Amino acid sequence: MFLKNLNPVRRIRELMVELGRTRRERDQARQQVEQLEDERQRLHEKLEHLREENERLRNELEAAMRVGKRQLLHSRVASRRTAPNLLAASPVGLTAPTINGQSRTM
Repeated sequence: MFLKNLNPVRRIRELMVELGRTRRERDQARQQVEQLEDERQRLHEKLEHLREENERLRNELEAAMRVGKRQLLHSRVASRRTAPNLLAASPVGLTAPTINGQSRTM
């Protein structure tokens, strides 16, 4: 064993093999890092796209809700204007005229 450690040629070969293995590992690690950075960039772009789409959809929803509220308000106002006396208050509840002219409790 003592002679093995003293053989400089053998030690140089071992170090060269170890150096080659270390370089291969380093190159593989660099490739993995590059792949991960590319994936990270792609996911970041996708996240940004989804955030923009989410914001657009949220704005569309808010606008649709505003339009719906306006339409509901206008339909209530319009129904009050076109038929103000169709419903009359009674002690029992709301009554509405029927086709034959009699009142019906709602």
